[in-house]
Amino acid sequence: DRSRGLGDVYKRQAQNIVSKLLEEADTDCNKVLTLYYREHRKMEDIAQYMNYKTEQVAKNKKSSCLRRLSFELKKRLESAGIILG
Repeated sequence: DRSRGLGDVYKRQAQNIVSKLLEEADTDCNKVLTLYYREHRKMEDIAQYMNYKTEQVAKNKKSSCLRRLSFELKKRLESAGIILG
């Protein structure tokens, strides 16, 4: 089915865009997001690991990174024609 094949193409394109964005993210963002989402570490542990003063600093960093990544992801998906702006 042609439409299903097209969906698979868009899915692969989107996955490539996400991977590229994560590679391009600054080191701290990449590390915080990896620790939280892939390694399922607690924010308290992440704060210690990253030498942040408090857990709140780690939470703020994660939130800031996610905002930037989601903005950039939307922009790139739109420019690739995967989503409409």
